Amino acid sequence: MAFPWPYSASTSVTTSGGSPDNIGRKAPNITGSYTHSERIGKALDYRLTPKGRDLFPALVALAQWGDRYEEHPNGSPTRVVEIATGQEVAPMGMRSADGQSLDLKDVAIVPGPGASERDRRRLLARRTAAAPTETVGKHLPEGKLA
Repeated sequence: MAFPWPYSASTSVTTSGGSPDNIGRKAPNITGSYTHSERIGKALDYRLTPKGRDLFPALVALAQWGDRYEEHPNGSPTRVVEIATGQEVAPMGMRSADGQSLDLKDVAIVPGPGASERDRRRLLARRTAAAPTETVGKHLPEGKLA
């Protein structure tokens, strides 16, 4: 899978001859509120906004997922590397609050503070009614559903 944004999260991209519409067609889900552009003469300078910077790890995870399941006869078309070392970044994954790696069996989807009463009932009913193999993660004790 080709990485959807060919620049690092800290890099600004200056294009000459590229209109915002043209660049938006090349990366339609990254422009808009995820980037900030500034015209410098005829060139455009693009920088990721804080919202775009926060999205970057999700894009890396998606690219890594695509590379894992898509066959590339000549290898992955892009790599995400640490600038200081040139080493490829470790696979993205779920982590606990204390940094330990989590697997699907270690997590559950539960209602959040913004869940409607309908969503809360639906999620809790699914959690208690489904067999463990049909749920995401394991069942949480009732006291852990704050």
